[in-house]
Parts: sequence; C-alpha cells; structure tokens
Amino acid sequence: MDSHSPLLPWLTLGPALALGAALSLRGNKTTATLLTDGVEVFPKVFELLKSAKDYVRIANFIWRGDNIGRELAEHVLASADRGVQVQIEKDRVGALYEHGESSGESLFHQNLSLAEILKIQGLRLSLSAAAPKYRSYIEENAILNARLRSHRNIKVFADRMLKDHSKYFDFDGLHLMLGDTNVGDEYHHDWRTYMVALEGRDIVHRFYQRRSDAVAFDPSLPIDFIFNSDGRLEIRDLMLRQIQEAKSELSFQMAYFGDPLITGALATKAPRLGALNLIIPREADVQDSLNKRVMREIFEASDGRANIFLSPNMSHIKVVQGDRVAVNLGSANATLVSTGYTESNVHLNLPGSDFTQKLIENLDHDMKTSRRVASLQDLHYHPLLAACESLVSSLQAGKTKASVR
Repeated sequence: MDSHSPLLPWLTLGPALALGAALSLRGNKTTATLLTDGVEVFPKVFELLKSAKDYVRIANFIWRGDNIGRELAEHVLASADRGVQVQIEKDRVGALYEHGESSGESLFHQNLSLAEILKIQGLRLSLSAAAPKYRSYIEENAILNARLRSHRNIKVFADRMLKDHSKYFDFDGLHLMLGDTNVGDEYHHDWRTYMVALEGRDIVHRFYQRRSDAVAFDPSLPIDFIFNSDGRLEIRDLMLRQIQEAKSELSFQMAYFGDPLITGALATKAPRLGALNLIIPREADVQDSLNKRVMREIFEASDGRANIFLSPNMSHIKVVQGDRVAVNLGSANATLVSTGYTESNVHLNLPGSDFTQKLIENLDHDMKTSRRVASLQDLHYHPLLAACESLVSSLQAGKTKASVR
C-alpha cells in the first residue's frame, strides 16, 4: 500500500516499537483536536507547513486548481524551498471530479485521455450540481504543476489510479491531520467538513503501522486507526458494531449512504434506541436519489422513529458517534463504494474531552439547523435514478471499482 514512500523509513517499525507506541497511547500522551470546516482546516495546514522542519506527506483524493488549491501549492513550494522534503500522493481518479464539477480546474491533471473525458461526461449526468461554467486557470495550473513536479525537494505521485480515497497530512512524523476534507474552494468555504488534528510521534507511528496492517486494531485504545482496503473492511465492521452496541443514542452524519448491510442494521436498531439521528445533505452533489431512498427505507422500517435531518448545505462529513462518546471519523461513507476503495478513519474514545464536547456541539448544531423529516413526502426522490445510482455503486464496489467521492 505504501510501496512508493521513500521518505518514511519508520513504515518498517518492528512489533516491539509498535507495542511501545500502543502502550504510550494508553498513557494519553496524544492530543486530539477537531477542526470543523475549511476555515479551521486550511489555516492549520498552512501553519504546520510553515513550521515543518524535515518532511511533509500529503495524501488526497481531490486537489483542485482553484484559489485554495493554488494557495496550498505555493505553501508547499515555500516549504520545499527551505529544504523540507515533501511527498504528495494524489489519486488520478479524483481528476474526474476535478474536471466534472465545481470550477472544473485540476492542479495536477490538465491532460486527460479519451476514456477519462468520456467518464467525465457520464459523471456529469449523475451530478446534482451544475457542470463547471469556466476553466480560467489552465495555463497557470500547468505552470504550477510543473514547478511542483520539477522541484528537487518534492516528490509527486499523481498519475496512478490508486483507488485511495484517504485524506491526510503528516508533518515531521509529529502532527497528523486526517478526515474528509479534499482540496478545493467548496471545502474551504461552502461545505461542512471535519479533520482530526493529532499530535505526538507515537500516534503517527501507530497510523502507519495500522495502514500497513502490521498491527491489529485495538478498540480499547483511546485513539486508533481503521481502514478499508483490499478485502479489509474494518471501517464497515466498526460501523456495524457501533450500531449493534449503541445503548441509548446513535448519530450518523454522512455525505452518502447506500451500503445495504448498514441500512438494514440501522432500520433494525432504530426502534430499540432512544434516539437514532441520521444527518444527510438536503441535496447531495452525487447519488442524491439513492440517499433519499435509503432514508425512506429506514424511516418506514422504524415506523417514523428515526430522526432524519436534511442539512441546508452540502455536508461532506463522515462520522459515527455512539452514546455521545466513541467516534468513528474519516474518509469512508456508508456506501458500497467505500468497501472497494482504500479508506482511512480514526476511532476515538475520549469521554469528557474537549474533542468529544466539540463534536457533540457540532452534531447538535447541525441537527438544530437542519430540516427534520416529518413524513415520507419530505424524502421525495426519483426511483429510476436511485436504481441507476445503486447499480453503479454496486459495480464500483465490485470488479470495476470506479470512483468515489
């Protein structure tokens, strides 16, 4: 999974050091901070880029050539000019979304194959948002792309279909940021997103040990990492376990639903809980009809007991919280597609912490400012479109494993 990571020698850490990291994590030496939306995420990224001493590793699915995308690139170049080694891992599949929506600007992928162009045209048929109306920075992005790729202190891996939907930043092996925030103006200003900022060398070591599957997930730790990848379905398994083990309250805030196992488990659990809270966008940018169909299934099966909220703005958040304590947060949606991609999540069990309190406050705020579904009429959708979206999702999760947001 990390075969082209020459800057990160600790990926080969032995079991003894991995055990030491796990033991120190129990000692609560790691700090965790919830960053909400791009207005908190990107300033923190820029701050850590400016203070980085040895290396920076950036992994992302989408990196647009818009205002925030170019600003981040300039910060990366400034760090590299100071002698910091920078490694960028950017999945080429994300280019379909970079060209197919929003500004239509891609920082790393100006030249597309005929097959990619045809896929973009097909993608636009399923988008709720309008197709991009302009592409005004093609030349500037090509120059910036060339500067990044030719810099002696920057390694760019952006031309492979990695099927990696993860989003994280690693600064000097001391600071790790992980969550659901892509690089684009909508993530900076308009959409709801979360990133978790973790500080401590042990927790960064633990992340790479877990990502390479060198050690097992330990839910008893206050902080640990879980992944979907190549048959590993730890994130989906944890979601199902969180549903099963919730005693009084369970909250799912997801950009996209559609995994039938998760849908069925939620429908079964709803009548047994004091509160099942499901927050989705009022109008998702993709697979909106499938989202609504899933919510209808759960609403009907629970006899209207499930609390379903339609957020006014697009929310890219992917978080599960059980009984207002344990949190599962990261890049994975509750979809079949997420079982066919590499996804990176963090599991946090930090009762009474500032992190947990801030997450609860954000969940409560989003429910308060969203429209609560009162009847099936509030979940109108197009059955044919939902069926097509479901079929595409099944194909993406299987042999074809095509793209996911």
